[in-house]
Amino acid sequence: MNAPTPVDISSRTQELSRADGPMLDFVCPSCHTPLSGVPDGWHCQVEQISFAREEGIPSFILPQRRAAVERFLADYRQVRRAEGWGDESTLYYRDLPYRDRSGRFRQIWRLRARSFDCFLDHLLQQTAGRHARVLDVGAGNGWCAARLAEHGLSLVALDINLDPLDGLGALGRTGGKISTVRADFDALPFAPSTFDVVVFNASLHYSPDILRTLGHAFRLLRDRGIVYIVDSPIYDDSGSGSSMLRERRETVRDRFGIALADDSPGSFLTTDLLREIPSTLQVEILSPRYGLRWQLRPLLARALRRRSPAAFKVIAVRKVHS
Repeated sequence: MNAPTPVDISSRTQELSRADGPMLDFVCPSCHTPLSGVPDGWHCQVEQISFAREEGIPSFILPQRRAAVERFLADYRQVRRAEGWGDESTLYYRDLPYRDRSGRFRQIWRLRARSFDCFLDHLLQQTAGRHARVLDVGAGNGWCAARLAEHGLSLVALDINLDPLDGLGALGRTGGKISTVRADFDALPFAPSTFDVVVFNASLHYSPDILRTLGHAFRLLRDRGIVYIVDSPIYDDSGSGSSMLRERRETVRDRFGIALADDSPGSFLTTDLLREIPSTLQVEILSPRYGLRWQLRPLLARALRRRSPAAFKVIAVRKVHS
């Protein structure tokens, strides 16, 4: 049986046991054929593609996608480092999202703590009494996966970024035992009906085609499984979202001298896009309590004739039919 290598966060061991996390078969991220184990990794007999570990983590980036992935990561890492994300302190990661020991993003983490609590309360109600399997897509440094693992959930953290401070390489700082996989949002190496929950925590807006990415996630769910979308911007109209992306590029250029391409990955949700989710899926929209000042932002924007600000809801989409 092929399984993602679990990371013992305290000792960085690479040994797998059933107590550490889900035992999973890998499939080819291109054709979904079960992969064969080979001495240095995995192999797809149909596509004749081989996959191996990178920095100790099973990696399933398709050859035709690798150049685009590395281009995105080069820009992403450059911007994130310039902004000051990540920290050398282990306590920094273990305190997230409730405390920002770096002091650089306290307001952002204050809001993210509230959205996380809203998401966690709902998740624990839905998975009560079950040792649920959870896939954290776009897991970043793994703080969310580590928090969920504290509640007895079986976690797989997935990302394309292996950065030691801002990607899967930081998992040794977060605490807990989590299985890790490097893979693309739209080329996932898991069989259908593998997970009870798929989480996009501050990550879905990096997808160039949100509905397509969600479709891949729904394929992985068991019946009554749930996809959660947390901390991705939602706009009433696409014009406001497009303005946000343009402003973001201009800010990065003016503050750090980094020129992002107009087609650099980045997106947003709209209320119209949410209506396009198939009727066979049950959509529940939860509103975290961010405070009165946050609620007044749309009124202030209209008064100042600015674009509409983003809303940050917790969206739970349940699979009700195979």
